[in-house]
Amino acid sequence: MSETPELPYGGAGDSQAGSRSLADRFRRHAESLTRSNRSPLYIQLMRAAADDIDREGPVTRLFADIPVPPGSVPQLRLLGALHYLVLSGQAPGLAEFYPSAGGSRPPDGAWPAAQTTIDEHFEQIRSRLHRTVQTNEPGRSPVLFVGLLWLADRHRRPIRLLELGASAGLNLLADRYAYQVSGHVLGDPASPLRFVDPWTPPPPIDLNAAAAGLRITARAGCDPAPLDPTNKDDRVTLLSYIWLSRRGELHPPALADPGVSLSTHRARVIRPSAARFPSGRIGVGPFRRSPRGTALSGWDDRAVVCISAWPSASGSG
Repeated sequence: MSETPELPYGGAGDSQAGSRSLADRFRRHAESLTRSNRSPLYIQLMRAAADDIDREGPVTRLFADIPVPPGSVPQLRLLGALHYLVLSGQAPGLAEFYPSAGGSRPPDGAWPAAQTTIDEHFEQIRSRLHRTVQTNEPGRSPVLFVGLLWLADRHRRPIRLLELGASAGLNLLADRYAYQVSGHVLGDPASPLRFVDPWTPPPPIDLNAAAAGLRITARAGCDPAPLDPTNKDDRVTLLSYIWLSRRGELHPPALADPGVSLSTHRARVIRPSAARFPSGRIGVGPFRRSPRGTALSGWDDRAVVCISAWPSASGSG
């Protein structure tokens, strides 16, 4: 009997929170994880945090005067902050419940350790609750890469990539990871990051031909708070937002070190307004002007969206 598949990362409809209370948003997300059979540790922590909010306990005080509009996923901000303390070695008691830090204790006893961590690191956690959640790690690259292959197959033009909310820019390197499909390896066979059979079923195109014809001539991202994956603290921050699986390890395990995604490549991430970024007028070398005959493909890490058309058949731009 097959296991229930783990769903992609997400806010469990937090953008539709409306006037729901903070505790309700925590519980709503916990129920979503329960239905998808994911991460018992996070389910336990979210439910316990919701109860703490109802009692006007420390979690209520953590979020005092911190804006949490719909879609800001405050529950993931708190879990990311706690995971950061675990991964950085500042919460050894709580780390006993996190296999990502070598722990093996069952999740049903985690909340008292989390409370102790909150008490000991209250201001540090509170400062991290102002951060947006950055879960755009390379586990999303297979979806982005297959979109690029489709573009290469259909349009056969060079592609320039722009990513909105790029974080550390790891998904701008989607073509530089390895994808093993039906005995063939697409992308970079030398990449230390390899996805095995990432698409079920594969798209109905000649993947090998599309991969051979894929030409990315420039890539850049924007983010209001970009992270540097070569910086130790930023790497821990990136890891802290990666979901724990049902078994508790980082999901997926191959992505446990963002540095593995870099290889010899880097993608530039800058801070301009997202409203200006898609226009191409962002002052980043190859994006100052749109070369004729190239495709401009823009995405955020939740969807692949082509935001400028190829020249028409008549040749007009």
